[in-house]
This record gives sequence, C-alpha cells and structure tokens, in this order.
Amino acid sequence: MSAIKERTVVLEDKGAPEIGLLRSRSRYPVPELGDLCVCCDAPGDAPFDFDPGNSDQQTGKIRVPACTSCTNHVRRSRIVDGLLTTLMGVGFAMALICCFVSWKAALGGAFVFGVGLGIYQFRKQCARASAARGHHNGFDIWVGAGYCSIGTTNPRVVDELVSRHGKAARVA
Repeated sequence: MSAIKERTVVLEDKGAPEIGLLRSRSRYPVPELGDLCVCCDAPGDAPFDFDPGNSDQQTGKIRVPACTSCTNHVRRSRIVDGLLTTLMGVGFAMALICCFVSWKAALGGAFVFGVGLGIYQFRKQCARASAARGHHNGFDIWVGAGYCSIGTTNPRVVDELVSRHGKAARVA
C-alpha cells in the first residue's frame, strides 16, 4: 500500500495577486487554483465557493474548481474529524480514569476508544482506495492574518500553487 501524504502550501501576503479581508481587516492572499478539479484533475465544470472562515473569523469565499463527480467529497466537513477526535479522547480519558475505579468501567472506555480508532482506520483505508482510483480527498483551506494555507493530497495542485504564487512555500 502506498502512503497518502497530506501536503500543505502556505501563501504569504507579500505581492499576492488578489487579497481577501478578514473581519478584523487583516489581509490574506487568495489562491489561484486553476481550471482543473482539485480532486481528480478532470476539467472543473462544477466549481464552488469554499468558505475557509470559522466561528472566530469571517472571510470571503474562495472559488474552487471541481468536476461534477467530485463536488460532494471535495466539500468535506471538518465536523466528522472533530467528532472522531472527541470520541477517541473521551474513550481514552474514560479508560484512564476508570482504571482506578473499576476494571469493567475501564473496559467500557477502552471500547469507546477502540470504536473511534476503528472508524479512523476505516476512513484511512477509504482514502487510500480513493487515491488509487485517482481521487485526492482531503482538500482544505485555512486563512489567517497574512497567510493562506491549502492542504491537499494532490501533488498537481501543490506544484501549480508553488509555480503561480512566487511566495508560496511547501510544508511537509
């Protein structure tokens, strides 16, 4: 099995062709993602607006090219990852705390942790199978004051961003 490597590209504010504004009036560079689907490299005939903001910051939407078959899984929600992390954390803490109270309660905590770990492994296997078929799931954008980070497993997107934006840096 080949490993799927998450790559991150960080764009800096210096000399960016287009600048977005955060609610705090801080600026961030807007990435130019081209015309090909960020998932499967097919023509992006169903682009959508990606909102990289969160509860602490309001941002403008960034246009992301996607094909019709990839639109749903490129718009992945961060909620599932957060819930999975919470489930594993609660299970681990429950098992650790309950070790001092009752071994049966500790087994319950270990079971909760095991369920979270099993779901994580299942999602990882699905991502590997998807990458083997040419789909690169896991596209995400984060923005902050003076920077924009794009996380993807698609090496073409990383190479294009680095070549289009002079101040882009590969991370990992």
